[in-house]
Amino acid sequence: MSTKAQTINSAYQQLRISGLTITPSPSNLVLALDTLETMMAELRDDWNLAINYNFEEDPDLNALTGVDISYQRMMVLNLAIALIPPFNKEVPPTLTTLASVSLSKAIGRSSLANARMIQPPRRMPIGSGNTFRGVFWNRFSVPVPVPPVGPNTNNILQGETLNYYEDFSAFLGTATIVSYTIEADPLLTIVTSANADPRITYTIQAPTQPPATYGPWQLVNITITDSLGRTEIRLINFGVVTPPVVGPNT
Repeated sequence: MSTKAQTINSAYQQLRISGLTITPSPSNLVLALDTLETMMAELRDDWNLAINYNFEEDPDLNALTGVDISYQRMMVLNLAIALIPPFNKEVPPTLTTLASVSLSKAIGRSSLANARMIQPPRRMPIGSGNTFRGVFWNRFSVPVPVPPVGPNTNNILQGETLNYYEDFSAFLGTATIVSYTIEADPLLTIVTSANADPRITYTIQAPTQPPATYGPWQLVNITITDSLGRTEIRLINFGVVTPPVVGPNT
């Protein structure tokens, strides 16, 4: 795992611009850091590229990217292309090809790592001898709601206790959080929560053996009131995942 500065320096080396390939100026580093944050946010939101990039409110060159080394080349090559327009240079065709191929592979690996089972439609028969027998017989599948596929959905394993936060900086502006409430669906337990203005921090626990009456899609509702009297409601998607069985009997 590399730092953001190392990623940026590698991108500048790809540009082959005189005076920038070895020692980019401080202003060049700031430009590249802002470009890197924006590029990774676009890839996350537009292409569902979920690779755990370390987004920061105040980006630091010395901070770790949080990205596995297998995605490093993709970041370097595509950052190099994103940096070319400010220098009024033409993008080399070879660099374009390499960046495109690396991005396609990264999206493919990310999609595979975050793939989920497809819910059967209600019109799909369950199969011979597999009817649900209750008050009425049901010969068709009953889909279970699942959380949206994407980096904005938090996945938590049964039995885990994890820390999260929700940032309200964009909504607040110069205002502050005066009060808040936080609630969770039945498969999630709010262990602790706190007002860390402009964030609400909280700890979530998922039961080891959840009741069968609830599906994997769970929501956390955070409602804040700010110093201007405004109210903001956030709904955060959670997927409660059954951990794989590991051991000699698998």
